Amino acid sequence: MKHLTEEEIIEIATIIDRWPLPTIRLEAVCREVELHLGRRYTRQSLMDKPEIKEAFQRAKELRANPNVARARPKSDVRIEQLEAQVADLKRILGEYDLRFLRHLDVLSGCKVEASGAHLLPKDLEAPLHQEIPRLNPQTKR
Repeated sequence: MKHLTEEEIIEIATIIDRWPLPTIRLEAVCREVELHLGRRYTRQSLMDKPEIKEAFQRAKELRANPNVARARPKSDVRIEQLEAQVADLKRILGEYDLRFLRHLDVLSGCKVEASGAHLLPKDLEAPLHQEIPRLNPQTKR
């Protein structure tokens, strides 16, 4: 019998957290794990892992007292954290794109179309949230 990896432990805990039936039994969990992972594990080997044991206890308590608020699975929380991190990184990447445009304007000596003013080296270090004159010709300098 192969040992469980961290990823498999998390997947098994997620299976238990999302258990659709009104009752939950370890034998049924073992069958479901075998379907998902392609390997059979015993009840004892599953209950040896604290994360799986806690998920099973939560599932049992939820079914015994359905009015108690259900804790969200750790995987759902992790997905939300990663999505927020991706959004932050996209925002930062957009800001660096703007800074890159500023560098191009200064290096090439391009003029701002409407005002005719050059971007100066000090513009390169301006806060990224400021508007760039080239992108907004109405901005006064």
